[in-house]
Amino acid sequence: MKFYSAFSLLSLAVSALANHVIIADESNFDDIVLNSDKTSFVKFYADWCSH
Repeated sequence: MKFYSAFSLLSLAVSALANHVIIADESNFDDIVLNSDKTSFVKFYADWCSH
């Protein structure tokens, strides 16, 4: 139950921050994600994937 509560809170926090989405590609991924002092939540997406 604790895991479910923590997961729910995390999901709410992520969705609340959804308006701060930055699209990273191969030209800016290192600067945005790897070389940044900010925490990043990365979602990898492919158009051909049905998930």
